[in-house]
Amino acid sequence: VLYLYDLRRGRWSETVTVETVYQMFGQTPGIGRIGVEAVTFQKLYRRIFTLEGEKRGVVLPIQGLERDSLSLRIKNMRIMALEPLWARGDVVISSRCPALADFLDEAERFRKHKESAHDDMLDAVADLLQLRMRPDGAPDPHAMTDPAVLAANTNAMDRGLGNPIFTCGDLIWDGIIVREIPELPVIT
Repeated sequence: VLYLYDLRRGRWSETVTVETVYQMFGQTPGIGRIGVEAVTFQKLYRRIFTLEGEKRGVVLPIQGLERDSLSLRIKNMRIMALEPLWARGDVVISSRCPALADFLDEAERFRKHKESAHDDMLDAVADLLQLRMRPDGAPDPHAMTDPAVLAANTNAMDRGLGNPIFTCGDLIWDGIIVREIPELPVIT
């Protein structure tokens, strides 16, 4: 289940962004990770957060979000990964989110085969799937960030959603059906 307590849309200075993130971190217990895109401009934020952490004596649990943001197909596939959660009611959004109406509008207008001028919040929420922690902290062995899995699913989508490789939430890989059930513990 993804719980969204705060959604905001806007453009802020680095100072305001860093202050807001620290404020929210202090007000929200249990934050295990904070994602920052690992692309050129956003790498600057990681450095700013490191310097600010040294100054405040509070180091934030920053995690880089690696991905190919330039590819519309891959970006839309990341966003489509939210659909099974959404359909099951596993995306819980606080009614107090300042940009709730904007987020719902983005979700309503999103089309998987088209570029959207406004999908930034959907993309950010899809990033939460990378930040989810497994019960033992181990990485997900079936992560959708594996280049071979991404390529296979991308090509499968071109041949149609009826293709048995990509079945909207489940994955058939090397003859094995892969389905993540977060409620089950990881066997070590």
